[in-house]
Amino acid sequence: MIVRTLLMAGALAAVALLSVALSGERHLEAARGVLRSTGTGGLPPAEAERALSELKRARARSPGTAALRIAVGVEFARGRTAAAAALAREATREEPEGFEGWALLATTLRAGDPDASRRALERAGRLNPLFLRPRSEPVPPPAGGP
Repeated sequence: MIVRTLLMAGALAAVALLSVALSGERHLEAARGVLRSTGTGGLPPAEAERALSELKRARARSPGTAALRIAVGVEFARGRTAAAAALAREATREEPEGFEGWALLATTLRAGDPDASRRALERAGRLNPLFLRPRSEPVPPPAGGP
């Protein structure tokens, strides 16, 4: 009886964790939907705020930096490069081995701090050597075989 109760409690805890994660994914997808719906005509302020609100909810419910990285893009599209850079820095602090955060940081710093942008770009290149490879340069075979 005790084993059955413990198994049921564990299953309920797993369901609760999965529902929180699913909620976070729903908010991420809602933010992506807002961004997709704006097209190439720019991001109206109300839509940007709606996307950022969804991303804030996703961030509270999901591990990782996906919501932060999308928020970088929202802020950058709005011309708020300092806010975008701050979010990118936060992403690099949370996932220092995450290539995307460093690439975003390099982009957000390009105009205002070219030296820091170059350092972030170099870090991104170390984390993902294919990132800085010219398209004409062949990709090497994987280690250990052709």
